[in-house]
Amino acid sequence: MSPFGYLAFNANMTRVLCMLSVLAAMGWQHAGAANAVERVKGQNGKATTYYVDAVRGNDSYAGTTIAKPKATISAAAELVQPGDVVLVRGGTYRETVRVPRSGTSDAPIRFGAYRNEKVILSGCDPVTGWARLGNGDIWKANAGTSVWENGRGETLFVGGLLRFTAREKGEYDPLDLSRWGVIEKGDLTTEGFTAKDLTGHGDDFFNGAKVHFHVNDWTIETRRIADYESKTGKVTFDRPTNGVSQKQRFGYIIDSSIKLIDAPREWFHRGEQLYYRTAAGEDARDLDIEIRRRAYAFDVRDRSHVVIEKFTFRGVSVHTNDESNSNTYRGNRFYGYDKDNVGRFRLGGSDNLFRDNEVSQTWGSALTIGHSRNRIINNYFHDIGYTATARVLAMSGDSHLVSHNTVSKFARSFLDGYPDRSEFAYNVFKDGGRLSWDTGVFDGDAGRGNGGGCIVHHNVFSHSQRKGIYAAFYAGTDLVIHHNIVYGVGPNTVRHGYPNFLKYYHNTFIGPPPVLDTDVSDRAVQMSINNNLMLATEDCFSLGVDCRGNHVYNAGDFVNLAQNDFRLSASSSAIDCGVVLPGINDGYRGDAPDAGALEAGESMWKVGHDFRHPPEPKYEWRSLPGTNIFANGQFGTPPEMIPSESVTSKSDSNSEKWLVKGTPTYFNGNAWNHFNIGLARYGNHTVRLRPGDSMRRTFGDLKPNTTYTVAANVKLTDHRMECSDPDAKQASLASGEHRGVKYAQGVRRGDWLRFDNVDFGPAEKYNQMELVFSRPPGQKATQPTKIEIRVGDQKGTTIGEFVAQANVHDSWYSSIADIPPLVGKQTVCLVAVSENASSLRLANIRLRSSEIPAEGQLTIAARQHGGKEATRRIGSADWIPGYESLSFTTGHHATSFELLIENNGWYDAYLDRLAIFESTPRDPSTREKWYRAAPVDGDLVASDGEVRRGVNANGYEWWQVSFPQVVTPGRIELFGRDSKRLDQPRLIRVSLWERDPGIQGKVHWSQLRKTDGTFWRRDGVVINGGDISDDAATRLASAPTRVIRVECIGQKGLGEKSLGLTHARVFSATDRPPASNVAQAGIASQSSDHYVVTGKADQAIDGDIFPTARFTTTQLSKSPWWQVELKESVPIDQIRIFNRNSAADRISTFRVSVFDTDPDQGGKELWGREYSYQRGDIPSAGSLMILGRHSDSHCRLDSVRGGTFVRVQESGTGMLSLVEVQVWTTPH
Repeated sequence: MSPFGYLAFNANMTRVLCMLSVLAAMGWQHAGAANAVERVKGQNGKATTYYVDAVRGNDSYAGTTIAKPKATISAAAELVQPGDVVLVRGGTYRETVRVPRSGTSDAPIRFGAYRNEKVILSGCDPVTGWARLGNGDIWKANAGTSVWENGRGETLFVGGLLRFTAREKGEYDPLDLSRWGVIEKGDLTTEGFTAKDLTGHGDDFFNGAKVHFHVNDWTIETRRIADYESKTGKVTFDRPTNGVSQKQRFGYIIDSSIKLIDAPREWFHRGEQLYYRTAAGEDARDLDIEIRRRAYAFDVRDRSHVVIEKFTFRGVSVHTNDESNSNTYRGNRFYGYDKDNVGRFRLGGSDNLFRDNEVSQTWGSALTIGHSRNRIINNYFHDIGYTATARVLAMSGDSHLVSHNTVSKFARSFLDGYPDRSEFAYNVFKDGGRLSWDTGVFDGDAGRGNGGGCIVHHNVFSHSQRKGIYAAFYAGTDLVIHHNIVYGVGPNTVRHGYPNFLKYYHNTFIGPPPVLDTDVSDRAVQMSINNNLMLATEDCFSLGVDCRGNHVYNAGDFVNLAQNDFRLSASSSAIDCGVVLPGINDGYRGDAPDAGALEAGESMWKVGHDFRHPPEPKYEWRSLPGTNIFANGQFGTPPEMIPSESVTSKSDSNSEKWLVKGTPTYFNGNAWNHFNIGLARYGNHTVRLRPGDSMRRTFGDLKPNTTYTVAANVKLTDHRMECSDPDAKQASLASGEHRGVKYAQGVRRGDWLRFDNVDFGPAEKYNQMELVFSRPPGQKATQPTKIEIRVGDQKGTTIGEFVAQANVHDSWYSSIADIPPLVGKQTVCLVAVSENASSLRLANIRLRSSEIPAEGQLTIAARQHGGKEATRRIGSADWIPGYESLSFTTGHHATSFELLIENNGWYDAYLDRLAIFESTPRDPSTREKWYRAAPVDGDLVASDGEVRRGVNANGYEWWQVSFPQVVTPGRIELFGRDSKRLDQPRLIRVSLWERDPGIQGKVHWSQLRKTDGTFWRRDGVVINGGDISDDAATRLASAPTRVIRVECIGQKGLGEKSLGLTHARVFSATDRPPASNVAQAGIASQSSDHYVVTGKADQAIDGDIFPTARFTTTQLSKSPWWQVELKESVPIDQIRIFNRNSAADRISTFRVSVFDTDPDQGGKELWGREYSYQRGDIPSAGSLMILGRHSDSHCRLDSVRGGTFVRVQESGTGMLSLVEVQVWTTPH
């Protein structure tokens, strides 16, 4: 039936037909015409069409006929009312159109091109009066001064094409890194760099120009050049950078100098003079040269229901604000519009539609999107991010739809930080990460970005093979990622740390498997990796992860892998190998779901943009099982809070608003700079509750008779005292702010800061003080700085001492000092006692307690109508891995509950990472059903092991437990049945495997034990981490394992085949450190720290030995070192050093030494020997074993006496990185 069949032929029909003819002129389709009819009907037939023609028009005309059009769009816009249409004839329009009023939902105001004619909305004005300089190709014209300060936002278009300013390197295409200059690894410092490709221009040639250069894998900085040395290519900056992390070759571009106009189509503007270099034989007077003078073509601030379509926006975008709602931008082309953030396109407001557009050649993000329910559909984004650090979309808010877009050739990521409850579907992402590599197409901000429950499905990621750690998905939590295809992306496909509420379902990962950067202490929470196709699985599973249904593919699993046809072949082993996932694979065919993105027999989906046949997707986000009900779990956006006493009705209390008492505060915890010492754990924000504060909220959409868990991370600490604002001082302080933190600098030896009326409360409330500090870039200290804590005044009693470490850089660190119990209000003085105190930036101090008593903690409570209240006290002095939680079960008819968070304790409480989820207990089928041992904290078998038992072909019994992640056993406990029939002697072998023996796993450790009638009695059999394998070399805690197997064997005439094992416990070396590994009880240090918090020296003695565990990393420096100070001198039987799997060559050529005292304090080397990664002494993901019998040129290692320091030191310049160092002594 025609969409007009329901309309009666009445007096308005003439107007309707007239309106349809207008729509036809604009090229709108039939469905759009139906909507237009509704608009006319809603306006009682009063809609008006205005025509605009830049060539034949005149603003004095009425503009209501095509014969007498307006000359400017602005003139027509002044007249429009809801339902009116402005049709613009082909031509170039140089104006900013202020839309004077809003349309309505059934009568929007429309601006569009007449009959698809090419309408250019230009932000530029023509430049004329060109004169040639001499006989060359450089021309000059008077273009006037820039309309923006210091030339910000100024760009040039020639013949409609964007041209770049004169530059050295990076000419013509800033996104082509091969055109950039090259800074080789090691040639960049905070003061400047040396570039071999920059020699020969003459000393001082580049002085005064700007240089843009990588300082790390994710950041570009800009400096003026203070000095240039022609012979060496050395560049000196006008001021130091904020720190350098050069892991690989970096790039640079030099511009902002008239000397650099050395290539065709470059330009430079100084004062009123504009210079342009033509191609050979061109005449600038014959060219259409425009310089940018306006940032916006339309201004729709405070306007809604406006449609803008089928225009070309040259150097301009649309000006919006938070009240620009329900607007449509359709079928346009936007390019070159946001240099220096002038004209940045912010899609302000909610319910906007941005579809069928082409967006290209931006310096920053293509769009900045916030608020709610915006739709980004069927667009083509390309050539995005000339600044190198911008993402394609900068998003916040909630409930957005991003669907059927093609995103190609972008500098960094597509998305960096997630909105809440949004959907990303049927998009194509290719050729990303061109200029920034420590990121991914979807970047969750270093593992701490809240995904807000976003769902990413049915997308294709390709052609983004980069250096660094680039991936399709990089970090982030609270995400559901299903039915995506990833190929040609790397070196990673997926890389995550802090795996919480991540769901990877039915993805096809061609290339490296997903990597989870976790260890035993970073146990995953509600993490699932199911039904995926991957090349391997070793690095994608972690403790606490549900990893069923995945399949390791080969070429035969696909129709044509070589041609990127990822449909399953009829003989694929991925068919029917998956597990059922409600809401994800409902309606699967066959006996079980298939693994991978495409079910057998399914055709490839339609992805990316299609301007000829535009799709019509709908927002279909829904909460899926196992996801966090609270989308704003990391408080990425401020929670809406209202005083509880202002609530007047039940409906007011049942919403997304928090009802508060006191003054709970949304707080910037600065986690990116502080990490564990900051006031936010995962994201940059937290909620602070001071004593007496509370907040409560009702959550709905729960299931009756279902168990839910409320989990949170809470830090308890006292409020801080700012060092920049003491009550008294003896110091000449310079104040400043670095990374959002205020500081004071300039305290010299003997200077002091005094703080009055510091409230210590009752006795035993505080036993520590914390100082937050940093050092300026370029001011490195060789020794720690000591600051004494005194009470009374600067000459009072010393109660503690802060020791600020020497090798800090750029970011904020803390020092914690133990203090005796004090009572009431006291005067506290900080007194500098070190000569190098003036290099410190002192931020703040605070009181803290190492042990928080229950009465000092925060209370969380889950309440439901008619049900039992669940309550728990939580919080500690430091952020802890994972969560503290409580569980409750809903009633027979309950579908909601109220969460109360109340600070009835002693300290300021900082709440981060709040989660509410349906509890999914571990499948009991993976545990022993006939024997249930009492649970013991830290037992990996009970928490993560998959237990199996069986009988081999010869009738001998075996038992084994497998883990989803490599574990480092520190202790194994075996328990058996005390039965008379087990009195017969037998041989039992305990072995540790890299993978299941059934798939040709390799044995890492093995012991053969002879049993008798007393073997299983009393307390079971204990194998400690220091116990040596039958190979007489390998310790238990030196054997990374996924499978532990206990089996009877028929050797040496002992034929008893019954095993008798009932259960086992396995503890990690982190929880049960072996006493004979003396390094693990020692004190580690290293020459410098590359990372802010991770990569510290003590991570090489934490007990974790597998290659993807936490590792140490020094800065790039000459002869970097790592060492451990042993608690006492003991005979050394073995030294074992474990290497990384990625960047394994960082250990390079090195020396392992034993010293009698600290080498930097004059210690003597007692034993030392050279080793090399290059010659295979320590392979990637492997280890170096130095046995006691190994000698240097003087003695055997096990003959050394008096050694207290073990040092590993690089022989040349590099970055030293270690996974673990073990120092074994012979067990007593």
